[in-house]
Amino acid sequence: MRVRLMALSQVKEATNNAQTARNLNISRRIVNDWVKKFYEHGLVSLKEKVRPGRPCSLNQQQLTQLSQYIRNSSIKKNGGRLKAQTLVTYIAQQFKVE
Repeated sequence: MRVRLMALSQVKEATNNAQTARNLNISRRIVNDWVKKFYEHGLVSLKEKVRPGRPCSLNQQQLTQLSQYIRNSSIKKNGGRLKAQTLVTYIAQQFKVE
């Protein structure tokens, strides 16, 4: 949203859409779309839409348990880091989810 607002601000300050796109390192087509949406529907149209994506395989209780595991395991007295493979193994063992 911040980049979208910056683009609108630059366009309002008399910078053309192409120059705004170069300044923000984004495509001119995107700037054109944002400006058009803004003029047609206002700021509400620029908000990020919910993207469907794949649903989470874990329920809320499992996510809470996983979050607690991460907090407890990420800080180790001898140093080291929590690795992604460790989390994959934990999820498979605890929740039977691959």
